[in-house]
Amino acid sequence: MSNSIKKTEMLIEISEAQNNLGLYKEGINTAKEAIEICIKLSDKEAEANAKLALSNCYVTNKNFDKAEQVLEETMLIYKNLNLEGGVADVNSKYGELFAWKRSSDEDNIKAKEYLLEAISYRLENNEYSSLATDYFELAIVYSNSNNAAKTLEYYYKAIEIIRDPRYSTITGGSNRLAAGYANIGLVYKNAYENNLAIEYYIKALNSLPKNGNVSNRSIMNYQLSVLHMRNGNFSNGYNYIYKSLKLGKDIKNDYRIKDGYEQLGQLHFEKDNLDSAYYYFNKALEISEKTKVERESIHYSLG
Repeated sequence: MSNSIKKTEMLIEISEAQNNLGLYKEGINTAKEAIEICIKLSDKEAEANAKLALSNCYVTNKNFDKAEQVLEETMLIYKNLNLEGGVADVNSKYGELFAWKRSSDEDNIKAKEYLLEAISYRLENNEYSSLATDYFELAIVYSNSNNAAKTLEYYYKAIEIIRDPRYSTITGGSNRLAAGYANIGLVYKNAYENNLAIEYYIKALNSLPKNGNVSNRSIMNYQLSVLHMRNGNFSNGYNYIYKSLKLGKDIKNDYRIKDGYEQLGQLHFEKDNLDSAYYYFNKALEISEKTKVERESIHYSLG
C-alpha cells in the first residue's frame, strides 16, 4: 500500500472522528483533502470512500443539498465498480439524509425506501454493525411520522446490536448507544413521561465517552434541564442548562447557545425573575437575528 493511500485512509478516519466530535467544518475540510489525493491517484474506490465521509459531514451539518450531490457522485462510482457494499452504504446515507431533511412527507417515504434497501443487504450479508445504524435512522423515520411504538421498537433493536459483546468493535459504539438512549428519552419527553425521559437521558450521558459528540452532550443537558423544570426541580434545571450552555460555547455552536439562553430565560420566567428572563430571551433573539438560526429538531446524530 502506498503512502498516499495510507494518508487518504488516515484522513477519512480523522474526518469521521471530527464529525463525531461535532467539528463538522473541520471534518468537511479533511474529507475534501482526502478526495483531492484520491483523484490525483486515480483511485476511484478510495475516492468514493472519501466522498461518503464528506457526505456524512454534510448531512450532520444539515447541508442536505451538497450531501445529495456528493452521494449521487458516490453512488455512480460504486455502481461502476460493482461494489454492492458501497451501494448499500450510500443507500444508508440517503436514508439518513431524507430522514433528517423531512421537508415533506415524500422525504420520509424516500428515507424509508432507502433504509429498507440497505437493511435487506445488511441482513443477507450479516453486516450487523451497519444494521444498527440503519435501524437507528429508521426509528427517526417513524418518529417523523409520530409513530411512537415503531420509533421505540427500532431504537431498541439498534441498542440491542450495539450492546451485544460480539459487536463491541462497532466504530463509535458508545456514541451510538448514547444517541439511542437519548432519542428514546426524547420519545418519552414528548409523551410527558418526564421521569422515564430523565432516566434515559442520564443513561445517554453515562454512555457518552469523554471524547463523544459535544453537541449531543449539550443537547442532553438541555433536555434534562427542561424535564427537571417540568417536575418543579429548578435547582437541577439551572445546573443542567449551565452545563449545556458552556458546552455550546466551547464548540461555538449557535444552535446550542441560543437554546441555552432560551431555557435560562424560561427558568427565570417560571420563577418570576422577569428582568433576568427578559435578558436571556433577548440574548437568544440576538443570536437568532445575527446568524439566522432557527429552532433545530433535537434528534441525536450517531456521531
